[in-house]
Amino acid sequence: MKRTGAVVIDCQDDPQRQEARAAGRLAGRIRSASVRTLVAEGRVAVFEPDRAQNPLQVRLDERRANQALDEAFRHAGPLTGPCPDEPR
Repeated sequence: MKRTGAVVIDCQDDPQRQEARAAGRLAGRIRSASVRTLVAEGRVAVFEPDRAQNPLQVRLDERRANQALDEAFRHAGPLTGPCPDEPR
C-alpha cells in the first residue's frame, strides 16, 4: 500500500474480510494516512483517497508508472499499429 496507495485482498469469508479491513485501517494509522476500505465481490480494497492531493505522491506515482511502461517496452518492444491519420 505504501508504494501504490492501494491494495486488494482476496478473502474467503466474512471473518477474513473483517480481518483484512482491520489490517488496512491499521496500516493507515501506522503510516499516518487516511484510508478507506471497501468490500466488493468478496475482496477487500484498501486505498488512500487523498493520495492525489499530495504533489510528492503524484510525482512518485507518475515516475513509477513511467518506469513500468519503459520496462514493458524494453521487453516487448513499442506498441505499433496504423497511425490514426493514415488511410487504411
